[in-house]
Amino acid sequence: MGAISMLANKAIHADADWTLIRANTEYSVRDSCRPFMHSGLCYLSNGYQVGFLLMRDLWRSEDGIIWHLVNRNTPYLGWCPITSFGGQIVALGEKVYVSDDGGVTFSVALETPPFTVPVDTAGTWWPVVRGDRLFLFGADKVWHTQDLTSWASVNLPFYRNNFALWDLNGYIYIAAGNNETPNASPEGGYPGRTSFNNVWRNADPLSAGGWVDLGNAPWARRMWPGFCVHGDEMVISSGYNNVTGLSNFGDTWLSRDGITWREVVGAPYTTPRHYPMLVSLKGRLLLNNGNKNPSGSGVANDVWELS
Repeated sequence: MGAISMLANKAIHADADWTLIRANTEYSVRDSCRPFMHSGLCYLSNGYQVGFLLMRDLWRSEDGIIWHLVNRNTPYLGWCPITSFGGQIVALGEKVYVSDDGGVTFSVALETPPFTVPVDTAGTWWPVVRGDRLFLFGADKVWHTQDLTSWASVNLPFYRNNFALWDLNGYIYIAAGNNETPNASPEGGYPGRTSFNNVWRNADPLSAGGWVDLGNAPWARRMWPGFCVHGDEMVISSGYNNVTGLSNFGDTWLSRDGITWREVVGAPYTTPRHYPMLVSLKGRLLLNNGNKNPSGSGVANDVWELS
């Protein structure tokens, strides 16, 4: 899931329960959706189905529960990062696409961007908008622009895919995910990768030397987590257990500073999953869709609320 939020007014207590709101939504089953807010509406873009089928559609919702089709054939590929910037919807893939009509049609703003977003990279390349600047976080660089045509980059002090990212209280946080190097004791899921549970923080993404490793969080190492900002807290939920390769996570944790975390210990959603879409919208914390393999069977299109 993507980094999406609005100011929340419903606090999450330690014994909160995940409650099923809808078993099936209007959009088809999927994981790896790209969520974002635009003109007060929540959008989700594209996604993955089992068998490496990449969805090419765009949906929007007022409440994160009832969804309406906007575009049934998006021009951008795969898991293309997408956001709202400068009054437009902006998709950042093999080209830079923009939409002035809420996603109904797209035009090309930049034919050949300096970065390459692979079609098979689900959990990397997250966009963040700060004022008049758009940042695009990749595995080892942060790209940034003010006009969508001129781009520059800043190196990251780490290499990370399939991570969680939050923009909260003046800091950018990056946590979880994996690199492409085998662990000293090879992990059971993808043995060529090492997964993480440490948290990096930086107040200024333009400062390559501003990143601080806050150490390991109390939650287990994972890839493809769901994440968002809810009120004044960052939330991480679910993810893939690459250490064993046999399960997903179904836990939920919150933090205000990336150092101290609290776990929600109430009833979890059924069937742990990886790469759901986590959304904070109109005071509600929602979990949509996700991939149940290997804990369960297939991808989902359900909606859960934590309260």
